[in-house]
Amino acid sequence: WVKHASNDEYIRIFTLGYEDNTTYQYSLSLQAQGKIHFTSSTVFESSSNNGNASLNTDWNHIAVTYNGSDLKYYINGLEDFTRNIGQDFPSGSYDYFWIGNSQNGDGGWIGWLDEISVWSRALSQEEIQERMYRSLDYNEESTLEGYWRFEENTATTVYDLSGNGNHSTFNGGEWSTDFLTFHPFITLSSSGGKHTNISPIPFTADFTRSVTGFSSSDITVTNGSANTFSGSEQEYSFNIVPADEGEVTLSIAANSAVDSEGNGNLAVDSYKVIYDVTAPSVQANSSSYPLTKTLP
Repeated sequence: WVKHASNDEYIRIFTLGYEDNTTYQYSLSLQAQGKIHFTSSTVFESSSNNGNASLNTDWNHIAVTYNGSDLKYYINGLEDFTRNIGQDFPSGSYDYFWIGNSQNGDGGWIGWLDEISVWSRALSQEEIQERMYRSLDYNEESTLEGYWRFEENTATTVYDLSGNGNHSTFNGGEWSTDFLTFHPFITLSSSGGKHTNISPIPFTADFTRSVTGFSSSDITVTNGSANTFSGSEQEYSFNIVPADEGEVTLSIAANSAVDSEGNGNLAVDSYKVIYDVTAPSVQANSSSYPLTKTLP
């Protein structure tokens, strides 16, 4: 998450580089007009990598992925830019990871940063959207290489919560009370699938943070009703009994539940399931009557 306060070129979000402070493997920055720019030293360093949209000066979530072929940028979970490159990062042992700075000290970040993470694989758009509003648990993320939340810190240390121990020395910045509030995010799922003939239809609601106050009355159902509700903290389950065949829609309003800090959940606008118990039928017709089969 970033919130910038300058339109200067190349204000760095992070850089992975050598100890000699001259070369780097990759660097993420904002260009002029607040456009995302990702480069890799001597490989695909090009102005053609400038993103399309300009970030406003509010908090924005940005993600950059590279799968060895396609470079992609996402802003607040939506794809902003893609370019086929098809080159590898420069090889070597890169010793330093700078947050808010570059390998040579130029182009330091001006603004606020929160929730920086680095992965060893390219996340899909769906994976980015599912993770952007919640804290990460390294026990559930085997490809999470670095994760700096900027919360569990000391005056001079920013702890890496990826489980890899890449703790950072805090130098030259200031701790701020202008930070991003993470609201509980709900993931709805059903073992019955999106097209089912079973009733009741089993559902689970998983929250990204432990919450209280969530009940069956918070679930709005079109063409059905909720029952057999149970659960606590982050995991809840319930059944939906369809009233008729067709589309069954679930929604959960914002602030139906709150976490320990009083932050209400984000809304789930629509989760749709098709309930269909009508058996398919087959009918054969022929323009020639009666039907015949001619053998040699």
